[in-house]
Amino acid sequence: MVAAGTQSGLGGELTLNVIPDRTHVSWGGFSQGEAANLRQPRFDAGAQATFSGLFGLELGASYSGADATHARSLGLHLGPYLALPFTKDDTGVPTGSVALRVNMPLLAFDAAPRPPIDVECVITVKLAFNLAGHMRWAFG
Repeated sequence: MVAAGTQSGLGGELTLNVIPDRTHVSWGGFSQGEAANLRQPRFDAGAQATFSGLFGLELGASYSGADATHARSLGLHLGPYLALPFTKDDTGVPTGSVALRVNMPLLAFDAAPRPPIDVECVITVKLAFNLAGHMRWAFG
C-alpha cells in the first residue's frame, strides 16, 4: 500500500561526497532528518552516487516515528534525484536538488499497523563547501 494524501515537512540534510578527477561519477554518504507535518520524526541515512554532476541516487535505511495510526518503523530508503547547481563559485556554493524519495517500511516496532510505502517529492536548497581541490560543474 502507498500512502495517500498530502503532507508537508521541514528537515535538513548532511552530505559528504568525493568527486575524483577525470571521472563523471561522485559518491559519498548522506543523512537526513525531517519532521513530517512538523510532528512525526523521520530519519534516513546511506550511500549516494551522482553521475555527470546532475543525476543521482540515494540508497539507505529509513526510520519513521509513530503517528496517530501507524507504528514506528525501519525500512529501505531509495531516492533518485536531479542536482541543480546555481553558481560556479568555489566557496559557499548555493545548490539544490529535486528528488523523489521512496521509503518502504520493512519492520514495525509497535502493536499499531506498519506504515504504508511513503513517496515524497522533495525540493532542497543546499549550501555546498569545498573541503579540498576545486569544485567541478557539469555545466562548464
